[in-house]
Amino acid sequence: MEPAEESFEKLEVWRRSHALSIEIYRLLADCRDWGFKDQITRSANSVPDNIAEGAERTGKPEFKQFLGYAKGSGRGSPLPSPPRHRPKLHLA
Repeated sequence: MEPAEESFEKLEVWRRSHALSIEIYRLLADCRDWGFKDQITRSANSVPDNIAEGAERTGKPEFKQFLGYAKGSGRGSPLPSPPRHRPKLHLA
């Protein structure tokens, strides 16, 4: 396997989640609801961070565990997300 520092950056899921976290910061730049803004931006950052950390682990079980953390971070919104609406969140 290639060096961990490079490998996670080649993952499509990391690149897309990283781009989304940057876009979320941009969109919420003027948001005055500090609690909402903080929770959403931390959640958005947590997704690519967990993917990167998992990719740096040596075994597949650990990588899968961190992918699970990333998936859970994506559900960190204070807004309800009924199962029928979850696929729409992935379009964002």
